[in-house]
Amino acid sequence: MNTIITENLTRNGNGADSLNGRGIKRRKLTPEERVELAADIAMGEVHVTPSLKQTAAATGVSVVDLRNELKEREVARRVSSIWNAWEDASDQERETAIRIIGVADVWDVLSRVVG
Repeated sequence: MNTIITENLTRNGNGADSLNGRGIKRRKLTPEERVELAADIAMGEVHVTPSLKQTAAATGVSVVDLRNELKEREVARRVSSIWNAWEDASDQERETAIRIIGVADVWDVLSRVVG
């Protein structure tokens, strides 16, 4: 069975131990090969990255809600990255950053936050 998976994964450009959930149903596998693949997945021998639709269905949420949560987390990750860089920067590095960003842009943001 692992040969079948490896051949199919190689053809799709994936690694031998990981599958993208979007393509599982489209694989040209016999019913027996599908059962073997399902067993490999269930036993943890093959990792599956589920599609958003599969993940939403498995958890009982809508795809729209899942997408919104993923977007919020990406924004939070970016803000955290900016915050960490600011915290780690010296005063001189902060001044340089403001000059690079542009004083006018910084003032525009500050006026929206304070106002």
